[in-house]
Amino acid sequence: MGTETNKDDRNTPEYLAQLLKDKKQFQALPNVFIHTEKILDEEINRVRLTLFHHQSKRDVLDLPEPLGPVVQLQEKLFVPVKEHPDPVAERRGLRERCIKNKPRDGDQTEGTSDGN
Repeated sequence: MGTETNKDDRNTPEYLAQLLKDKKQFQALPNVFIHTEKILDEEINRVRLTLFHHQSKRDVLDLPEPLGPVVQLQEKLFVPVKEHPDPVAERRGLRERCIKNKPRDGDQTEGTSDGN
Protein backbone atom coordinates (compact mmCIF):
# COMPACT_ATOMS: atom_id res chain seq x y z
CA MET A 1 0.00 0.00 0.00
CA GLY A 2 1.04 3.58 -0.34
CA THR A 3 2.77 3.10 -3.68
CA GLU A 4 3.12 6.52 -5.29
CA THR A 5 2.73 6.99 -9.03
CA ASN A 6 3.05 9.87 -11.46
CA LYS A 7 -0.06 11.23 -13.15
CA ASP A 8 1.24 9.83 -16.44
CA ASP A 9 1.39 6.31 -14.99
CA ARG A 10 -2.18 6.24 -13.63
CA ASN A 11 -3.78 4.61 -16.67
CA THR A 12 -1.55 1.59 -17.04
CA PRO A 13 -2.11 -2.09 -16.28
CA GLU A 14 0.69 -1.92 -13.71
CA TYR A 15 -1.13 0.83 -11.80
CA LEU A 16 -4.33 -1.23 -11.88
CA ALA A 17 -2.40 -4.21 -10.51
CA GLN A 18 -1.08 -2.03 -7.67
CA LEU A 19 -4.60 -0.84 -6.87
CA LEU A 20 -5.93 -4.39 -6.80
CA LYS A 21 -3.05 -5.41 -4.53
CA ASP A 22 -3.89 -2.52 -2.19
CA LYS A 23 -7.55 -3.55 -2.18
CA LYS A 24 -6.58 -7.10 -1.24
CA GLN A 25 -4.59 -5.73 1.71
CA PHE A 26 -7.55 -3.59 2.79
CA GLN A 27 -9.78 -6.65 2.79
CA ALA A 28 -7.73 -8.04 5.67
CA LEU A 29 -9.23 -5.23 7.79
CA PRO A 30 -12.91 -5.11 6.81
CA ASN A 31 -14.98 -2.08 7.81
CA VAL A 32 -11.99 -0.23 9.26
CA PHE A 33 -11.22 2.20 6.42
CA ILE A 34 -14.68 2.53 4.87
CA HIS A 35 -14.11 5.82 3.05
CA THR A 36 -10.65 4.84 1.87
CA GLU A 37 -12.01 1.56 0.48
CA LYS A 38 -14.70 3.51 -1.38
CA ILE A 39 -12.13 5.88 -2.90
CA LEU A 40 -9.95 2.92 -3.87
CA ASP A 41 -12.92 1.19 -5.55
CA GLU A 42 -13.72 4.38 -7.48
CA GLU A 43 -10.11 4.65 -8.66
CA ILE A 44 -10.08 0.99 -9.72
CA ASN A 45 -13.27 1.53 -11.72
CA ARG A 46 -11.89 4.70 -13.32
CA VAL A 47 -8.67 2.96 -14.41
CA ARG A 48 -10.58 -0.06 -15.71
CA LEU A 49 -12.81 2.21 -17.77
CA THR A 50 -9.88 4.03 -19.32
CA LEU A 51 -7.99 0.81 -20.04
CA PHE A 52 -10.73 -1.47 -21.33
CA HIS A 53 -13.60 0.71 -22.56
CA HIS A 54 -12.30 2.88 -25.32
CA GLN A 55 -14.53 5.79 -26.19
CA SER A 56 -13.48 5.68 -29.82
CA LYS A 57 -16.11 5.67 -32.52
CA ARG A 58 -16.83 2.14 -33.59
CA ASP A 59 -17.70 1.29 -37.15
CA VAL A 60 -21.19 -0.05 -37.61
CA LEU A 61 -21.04 -3.58 -38.96
CA ASP A 62 -22.50 -3.93 -42.41
CA LEU A 63 -24.33 -7.25 -42.15
CA PRO A 64 -26.19 -8.92 -44.98
CA GLU A 65 -29.97 -9.21 -44.89
CA PRO A 66 -31.20 -12.37 -43.12
CA LEU A 67 -32.41 -15.24 -45.28
CA GLY A 68 -35.50 -17.25 -44.37
CA PRO A 69 -37.78 -17.07 -41.34
CA VAL A 70 -36.64 -16.43 -37.79
CA VAL A 71 -36.47 -19.75 -35.93
CA GLN A 72 -36.11 -20.48 -32.20
CA LEU A 73 -34.54 -23.80 -31.34
CA GLN A 74 -34.66 -25.53 -28.01
CA GLU A 75 -33.29 -28.84 -26.79
CA LYS A 76 -33.77 -30.73 -23.54
CA LEU A 77 -30.66 -32.05 -21.94
CA PHE A 78 -31.05 -34.92 -19.50
CA VAL A 79 -28.27 -35.17 -16.93
CA PRO A 80 -27.94 -38.35 -14.85
CA VAL A 81 -28.48 -37.25 -11.25
CA LYS A 82 -26.46 -40.11 -9.75
CA GLU A 83 -23.31 -39.05 -11.62
CA HIS A 84 -23.96 -35.29 -11.38
CA PRO A 85 -25.95 -34.40 -8.24
CA ASP A 86 -27.34 -30.90 -7.83
CA PRO A 87 -25.57 -29.28 -4.83
CA VAL A 88 -28.21 -26.56 -4.48
CA ALA A 89 -31.01 -29.10 -4.24
CA GLU A 90 -28.97 -31.11 -1.73
CA ARG A 91 -28.52 -28.07 0.52
CA ARG A 92 -32.19 -27.17 0.19
CA GLY A 93 -33.17 -30.72 1.15
CA LEU A 94 -30.78 -30.69 4.10
CA ARG A 95 -32.18 -27.38 5.32
CA GLU A 96 -35.75 -28.65 5.05
CA ARG A 97 -34.85 -31.79 7.01
CA CYS A 98 -33.22 -29.67 9.72
CA ILE A 99 -36.30 -27.43 9.95
CA LYS A 100 -38.61 -30.46 10.25
CA ASN A 101 -36.48 -32.02 13.00
CA LYS A 102 -35.99 -28.81 14.98
CA PRO A 103 -38.36 -28.55 17.97
CA ARG A 104 -40.53 -25.45 18.01
CA ASP A 105 -40.81 -23.11 20.97
CA GLY A 106 -43.42 -24.38 23.40
CA ASP A 107 -43.31 -27.95 22.06
CA GLN A 108 -42.80 -30.73 24.59
CA THR A 109 -39.69 -32.76 23.80
CA GLU A 110 -38.20 -35.80 25.46
CA GLY A 111 -36.37 -35.07 28.67
CA THR A 112 -38.49 -32.13 29.74
CA SER A 113 -40.84 -32.24 32.62
CA ASP A 114 -44.21 -30.65 33.25
CA GLY A 115 -42.91 -29.01 36.40
CA ASN A 116 -43.72 -32.05 38.59
